Amino acid sequence: MVLDDTGGIWLLRKDDFALIGLALTGYRPDVMDCKIIFNPVYATVLFSDAVRIHAAVFTVPDPTLASGTVLEPFHTFEKTMSRAEESWKTRLADILFPCTLRLESENTSFVHPVFALSRHYLANALPLCLVLALGLLFCLKRRGPLDGFGFVGVAATALFGIYALVPYCLMDEHGWFFLVLWGTKKASQASGDEACEAFCYTAVRKKSTTWNWKEQTL
Repeated sequence: MVLDDTGGIWLLRKDDFALIGLALTGYRPDVMDCKIIFNPVYATVLFSDAVRIHAAVFTVPDPTLASGTVLEPFHTFEKTMSRAEESWKTRLADILFPCTLRLESENTSFVHPVFALSRHYLANALPLCLVLALGLLFCLKRRGPLDGFGFVGVAATALFGIYALVPYCLMDEHGWFFLVLWGTKKASQASGDEACEAFCYTAVRKKSTTWNWKEQTL
């Protein structure tokens, strides 16, 4: 089997080294596996990527065919790979995580990012994102007027869901990160670790002047 510059597959005849081409629609050698199964009558070419598997059946080339002849398949098959079929797990993942960012290097020597929305973004992922954004907006309005940082957090959550909500909660002055610092400070007070207590107090004071850590209680 010989692969040319354009991704075409050729069979190399043993007697005179003649090249017999196989017409394969949709074959991409950079990202697909390929194998050929021979029997006395047929040659079956199987090629697949991570999603679909393809098969093309050819008659075994006649020994008298001229070099450079391209054979057309008389039958083709196509099927979704079992690992790529949708299940409740993949559907749930598409709902919870509305987008993906992958690093690919197809047809190039450089790695480039590929951003894609989930398959159920409009039907299921976007409504969940809006529910999360409304919940965040409700919590922020109860705390006080909505500032610019809060508006950006709500807008980003409405588009990207949990991907935006978690970083916002970590960076917010009343968020999880500062609750962890506060808990660490309390533990340091109980254990007498003055250095750790001072670090937690300084880190939070740099971010927010609204929390009085001397008087904060559970």
